[in-house]
Amino acid sequence: MWAAAQASRGVCVRCFSAAAEELCRELQLLAARGSLKAAERRLAQAQQAQQAQHGTAGALLAANALPPEARGPVFRCMVWAAINADDADAASRWLNGFSRFLPDASSCMTTLEERGSTEGPGRGPAGAEVLGRLLGMVSEGGAKAAERWFVSLESSGPLAEHFRHRVMLVAADVAAVERSLPWLPLVAPSDASVALEQALRRLALTGASRRVQQWLRRLQTAGFTDYAPGIRELTCGLFAAALEGDISLAEQWQRRLAADLEDAEEFESLNLLLMSCGKNGVEDGERARLWFQRLLQTDHRPNFLSFVRVMTAFKGCGAIRDVESYFQAMIRWRIDATCSEYTILLRACRLGADSQRAWSWLSRMEEVDVAPDVAGVNALLGALAQEAAHRSALEVLKEMTSGLRNLGCNLESSSEMPMPFPDASSYAHVLRAFCAAAKIATRGRRDLLRRAEDLLTESREAMLQVDVDAYQQLLRSSTHLGDAECAGRLWGYMKRFGVDPDTSTLLKVLEVSSSAPFLGLAQESYGALPEKSQTEETLLLALRPLAELGDWRGLERMLQRHLPEGQSAAVAMLQLQALSEAMPRKRQRSMDAAGRLLRAGGRLVPAGDEESLGSALLRRALGPGRREMAAMASVPLPRLAGPMRQRQAGLLCASRAKVALDLGDPQRAEGWIHRWLLLQEAGSTVEALEPTLPRTLCRRFRPTKRLCALGP
Repeated sequence: MWAAAQASRGVCVRCFSAAAEELCRELQLLAARGSLKAAERRLAQAQQAQQAQHGTAGALLAANALPPEARGPVFRCMVWAAINADDADAASRWLNGFSRFLPDASSCMTTLEERGSTEGPGRGPAGAEVLGRLLGMVSEGGAKAAERWFVSLESSGPLAEHFRHRVMLVAADVAAVERSLPWLPLVAPSDASVALEQALRRLALTGASRRVQQWLRRLQTAGFTDYAPGIRELTCGLFAAALEGDISLAEQWQRRLAADLEDAEEFESLNLLLMSCGKNGVEDGERARLWFQRLLQTDHRPNFLSFVRVMTAFKGCGAIRDVESYFQAMIRWRIDATCSEYTILLRACRLGADSQRAWSWLSRMEEVDVAPDVAGVNALLGALAQEAAHRSALEVLKEMTSGLRNLGCNLESSSEMPMPFPDASSYAHVLRAFCAAAKIATRGRRDLLRRAEDLLTESREAMLQVDVDAYQQLLRSSTHLGDAECAGRLWGYMKRFGVDPDTSTLLKVLEVSSSAPFLGLAQESYGALPEKSQTEETLLLALRPLAELGDWRGLERMLQRHLPEGQSAAVAMLQLQALSEAMPRKRQRSMDAAGRLLRAGGRLVPAGDEESLGSALLRRALGPGRREMAAMASVPLPRLAGPMRQRQAGLLCASRAKVALDLGDPQRAEGWIHRWLLLQEAGSTVEALEPTLPRTLCRRFRPTKRLCALGP
């Protein structure tokens, strides 16, 4: 139709080829810039006719009316423009329209007319270029972009489905891989096999061996009724189990593979089993020994990875002699040892706390001209730290800082070897060595901790962040010596880097800072404790500095916030201690605290001959007494005319309790405290409370010569 219209206007076919080539060139330029709307308008203007529809729908009608030779390049240009414009909906519509002109869901995106012709109009972008641009955008956009394109391309024809599964393969989200199972049987068999293999590899790289196993089982329910996992799929499961460190599951995968594997593939599977024996902290040396013997029975000789993995398995168990035996076997197999193998040996020495053996292997590295890496030297420092050899560790750290090591100071050699620059782990190991030395030293422990703190400052100046364990070990060492000031500085360093101590370290800091000079540290350490650790015992430690300073108001605020209900005798004793330091004296609050002490089961009567702490604190809190009032200790309250106010009665009770304590009679003082409590509870007149008093307090006072001598 389009050619007939051009012929009716007098345009020849050769002119049409030139016009089509010019149209494709213009559309390609617009598509490269992502100008989708401009490309659609240019395509609609190509027919020189008014379209009933505008936008993408009108451009689709114009593209459908093009001659067969021009449809392929134009559709590829429009899909490319939609991808560059990041318009997933428009791209799905163009892919759906393009699918009807393709003989199959081929990724080359070429029509039959283009395949049969040797020359024709400008072909525009290739199909691989269009698909590569989409995959590049998905890789840059991440999981969100992949999800958006994956959803938009749904139900848009076989070509869009092919694009969907390629998007799924580059997506970072494994969930998108699993959601693609229902439509995989609908695409071409070659594409489906590639999708399955790449998806299984992606799942295997995550180390999720159980998910790989479940995913293979779900293939039966996804439409793959005749699917049987092949060697590549099962190898993915074995690889995932090896990465995860699941030895039992790796052995199950290997048994499923054993019947179909050839010699080379069996050798690789046995190497994966050796890797699973020492991965993720699962060190099983005996299993590694058995599988290594099985590997020796094959026609292939063990390679570098075989020895490294079996040595890694024994290294985690701390079996130094086994690691050394396999190292010697590797040398006998004429496999050159590199720095990695020596590092495994040094790490085994660290786990075995054998620094002398680590020194010998470091000397061996110097003999064979192999420079140690920082991990190997750190393993040596770790062994020295476990032996509390702080002087040797400090010498090694200095040599690492200088870059050269003179082996004559520790070994029978005087040559030099290059040393790596220290990292954060190097300083951490030296700090642990100083802490271990301070723990067992009998003198000079504070000097050791001070030197360790200087090393910590040196690491910060070198822009190296020491790990949390080293900070906490140094913090615990300072609390063990009772150095609250050093503990506060170390905690300040940790907070500066956004690190908090654990609960046990916080409890030690709270215990050592429970004194008046370190009130802020005690309050901060108590507030940093988790809720389950904020018990009454830890609260007493936090309240003790307030009591020593006489801050009874702050003490009461903390009690109302953290212990609103029933208080123990220890809390009441701290309240008495705070009130005993308060100026001016708070006699009524002191009597209240003494009453809470008696109610909680405490006593003012001493167990021995000396004065009890409660009576001494109450006597000090009530203030100095008058000698002329000493004779009134056992006199009952006078009967005044009219009701007596509660405050006046309370002051009289406090005065007479003070007099009783001055006379050394805490039992009589307890009686007046009980009288105070009755007044506080009833709030009535003295006459109403008089019958409830003990008889010893209500009897008439008869002064003796001893009491009369105390008068003015």
